[in-house]
Amino acid sequence: MNLIKTISDILKTESYIINSSVHKANNRLKGEFTVKLPEMEEAIKFQLIVPPNYPLDKCVFTPDGIKYYSHQYISHAICLPKIKDDNPEKKFKEELKNIIVWIRKYYLTNSKDERYEYLLFERKCSSIIYFTDIEKTFDINEHGFFRYSYFPSTINTLEGQIRHQQPLMLLQCFIDATRKNKIFPKISYSKHYQKNGIKWGIWFYLGKEPVIKRRQVITNFNQLKEMLTESNLIFLNKFFSNKLSEKKNIWVMIGYPIPTISNTTENHWELLKISRCYFQPRIKNINKKTKIENFPLQWGNSMNMSYDRFFGRGKLSSKLIDKNIIIIGIGAIGSLLAEILVRVGAKKLTLIDPDIIQHGNICRSLYNFSDVILRKVSALSAHLYKISPFVEITTELSMPKLMPQQNGFEEKRKYLLQFDWIFDCSAESELAYMFDNMQLPTKVINFSISNQAKEFVGVVGGKGCYIVDTKSKIFKKLHSEPAHFYEGTGCFSSTFEASYVDIHLLLNYAMKNINYRLENDKIFATFIISAQKTKNGETIKLNWKEY
Repeated sequence: MNLIKTISDILKTESYIINSSVHKANNRLKGEFTVKLPEMEEAIKFQLIVPPNYPLDKCVFTPDGIKYYSHQYISHAICLPKIKDDNPEKKFKEELKNIIVWIRKYYLTNSKDERYEYLLFERKCSSIIYFTDIEKTFDINEHGFFRYSYFPSTINTLEGQIRHQQPLMLLQCFIDATRKNKIFPKISYSKHYQKNGIKWGIWFYLGKEPVIKRRQVITNFNQLKEMLTESNLIFLNKFFSNKLSEKKNIWVMIGYPIPTISNTTENHWELLKISRCYFQPRIKNINKKTKIENFPLQWGNSMNMSYDRFFGRGKLSSKLIDKNIIIIGIGAIGSLLAEILVRVGAKKLTLIDPDIIQHGNICRSLYNFSDVILRKVSALSAHLYKISPFVEITTELSMPKLMPQQNGFEEKRKYLLQFDWIFDCSAESELAYMFDNMQLPTKVINFSISNQAKEFVGVVGGKGCYIVDTKSKIFKKLHSEPAHFYEGTGCFSSTFEASYVDIHLLLNYAMKNINYRLENDKIFATFIISAQKTKNGETIKLNWKEY
């Protein structure tokens, strides 16, 4: 197909296109055309670039002299929806239709979408700050301090350390101008992410977008100065004069409200770097008329990383993840369960296991070869913190197995009452005896797997339920063959055989069903998941049965 002819013919046949031309330039096509709709007072001339791999990529349409409207890039080209079509003729016609939609909806009537379109900043600074939603209602032109920490900048690998290309900052809290009142996010980052030192910056809440007109973002200090009050300028000047700003640059956060799809507003923040060399910190009686050297603004990057956005694509029931959870035994089942819970939004997790990691643990749990000889609780908590900045993890090395008449039994019972969910993945029947004796009102679930992963069993304990008796009856009926794999020699106990794939599949299926029951207020009961061959023997299916 002659692409030049195809596109030229389409441009010539459209009634709303006045003049057009297309030619080859290097390895791509370039052209221009003029659009005149009946409702338009003046025609719009567009520059056209057709990529060399068209129609796999899309054309670039840039209107002459039209800037800062919705759905325009910084280059002023039009941002068009993707069209999935490998036919050049069909795709180009659809792209032209979208150009007409853009002209009518955004250029002529300046309509707004239901979802807020974020401003496009020319980012001259590579740093990025992650912030979360704040419950406070900010006043227009309010100002104060903020505290932030740096995200670990390096990752250890076998090849050495990999460094992030840009500094990553985590906003910890805002502080008012008096430095007396701290303003924390609705859901704060975990204490783990406050270990890398706390730094200071300042913030200003503008109450409106930092733009000159439409979507034209301010680019120099004089433009920003017009949006600040004298009180803001005095505060800025004082900050440069005190010890908190002894560094060459300071970070400034600029806040303003943006609409949400629920017809409310939320606060958005942009990051700005200001250098001392541009500012005169010893000016007295500063006001709006005070001459301050103008300088270009260095906008950094910012992102709303609130809890709901972080887990919005895959959060499980709040009846599980908002609760206090403990996992006892973090081997093959427990380590995978811990990761599942953290990835679906768990906020508070306690891990208990006395063991160190052996090479035989690697093939079916979350541990790495580099973790060998580390404590399981240490290696796993480090792994989980890398997944979520919102989870608080507590670790312990043991869970004493106590009888009711022993000292410490009641104390341990009180300790366990703080948890909403107890997952026993330890395979220690002595712990199950203790839970039966305690008769906890908490949800207690004992997870176990039969040899070769033929069945996965979740026994529900707690008040009125007895794990040991129920589990014994289930495994007698299953006729599960005993485990016979021994690690090394000596008096070690045998361990069940099941691959990472087996355990991950069965555990995920179990958690999906648990979540379904929680979300739909179903009765929570002991269950058995069995992996069985289909009648023709070609595939395996999972069966869920309540006991």
